Amino acid sequence: MVKMMQDAGVEPVAIYPLSSSISDLSPLTTLEAAGFKPRATLIILNEGRADPTVPREQSFRRIML
Repeated sequence: MVKMMQDAGVEPVAIYPLSSSISDLSPLTTLEAAGFKPRATLIILNEGRADPTVPREQSFRRIML
């Protein structure tokens, strides 16, 4: 799909909004395993879904490894 889009002049971007749950990485892993690996990927760490009493760096530590 990426090649087809690029050939049509469209540059795809994979966008993954994540909470602090490691299971949120499943779609990324599944799509990459299926061959969807565009040149650009945007990973959004959604702090609104994290525990507000835990520092951001600690909440997303496992996601950012």
